[in-house]
Amino acid sequence: MKTKTRTTKGIAIVTLAFASANFAQQADKPPVPPPIPGTYYSAKDFEWKPPLPFNPHPDLPVVEIEPGKFLVDDTGVPDTPEQIAGRAAHQAAVEHAKALAANPALAEAERAARQEAQEAAWKATFLAGFAPWIVMDERDALGNVTTSASLEEARKSALLKLGEQTAKDAQAAKEQVAEFARTNAIGLPESWTDAEGRRHIIDRIGPQGTPYIKHAHNLGSAITVGATNLWPGGPLGLGLTGTNVSIGLWDEGHVLTNHQEFTQSGLRVSLMDVSGSPVYNDHATHVAGTLGAWGVVGAAKGFSHRARVLSSDFDYDFQEMPPVVGTNAVRISNHSYGYNFGWRLIGGTWYWLGQNNWSSTEDWHFGYYDDVARTNDMIISLRRRFCRCFPLETRIGMALLPNPSGTGPSTVGAGNGPTRSVHWTAARKGITR
Repeated sequence: MKTKTRTTKGIAIVTLAFASANFAQQADKPPVPPPIPGTYYSAKDFEWKPPLPFNPHPDLPVVEIEPGKFLVDDTGVPDTPEQIAGRAAHQAAVEHAKALAANPALAEAERAARQEAQEAAWKATFLAGFAPWIVMDERDALGNVTTSASLEEARKSALLKLGEQTAKDAQAAKEQVAEFARTNAIGLPESWTDAEGRRHIIDRIGPQGTPYIKHAHNLGSAITVGATNLWPGGPLGLGLTGTNVSIGLWDEGHVLTNHQEFTQSGLRVSLMDVSGSPVYNDHATHVAGTLGAWGVVGAAKGFSHRARVLSSDFDYDFQEMPPVVGTNAVRISNHSYGYNFGWRLIGGTWYWLGQNNWSSTEDWHFGYYDDVARTNDMIISLRRRFCRCFPLETRIGMALLPNPSGTGPSTVGAGNGPTRSVHWTAARKGITR
């Protein structure tokens, strides 16, 4: 509207102003006084040239066309190359605007082109001025830019080195356990099987000389986690079966690999640590079935019933895990076992496995960030895309002194070492269908 007003009303004003005899006679009058502040328009290029806040030609006559707005008689001033180019550009813009008004398709195409050009300019500005400070290349110890392949190779190498270190640690721990088994006051062996058929081993000796007793946890009803929702035909529509997935399994013994649930479509359970005859274990077989049973018996179908299971016993789990997850594309593993702390029933007698000189009712091992939690975090930090799953269960157990009351534990702590890299799972038990 502003341009249109200047083109119509403004031209009329210019014509009238400079057509008057008084304006023409001003050329013979003495020099005009300094111009007063205002907005000054060019008489020659009034239609398109922006006004100025001062008179660019103070020696030329002016006419106040509106309060504070002045018209400078620059019609006699020769054109500069810039004025000629500006006038031509203005005329071309007028013609182009008419063409766009007459052709909506052309107008839309030009709008899209302008938008694309603007976005390209914004992207170029971002890449040149901001991205170098925001997106940084990951570099190795020598300063070389890394790639996905080089990072994966470096992590694999680090995992193998960690496996070598954990193997040395496991050997040292085994020697400490053997010494403890020979000298402890109640004759606790290195390993034993309880009345429920569960296997227990002394995995290591803690910093205060107390044993870390590892044992398998009983399983509840697997249906409570809702895995059926993920299967083909499930309400989520995901159709997941575990095809082409490798699951690591560490448990108290060896899986019965020739079970009918593991032999459909080839042998899908492999034992990783057998040097002689395997010692098959019900608990390990049960857990493997929960993970990957085919479903020959419908009620026995596992969570990932088309997956491959790589199985080992839990005796040397930290020694075996780094090379397994580094070289076998294992991204998830199951560990249905844990350690005993607090009170523990051994041979019909309750024993306090905490530090009695510190407390006889509270065991400091609960929630303590020990070397077990630290090693867990180291493995997962190196593998990045690896998740270890443990059951969430009270740990009972540690310092070998009989409960004076003889009636069982008066206080039982709950919890596990606070490793931040594992996934803790829990399910309700005793579901009746």
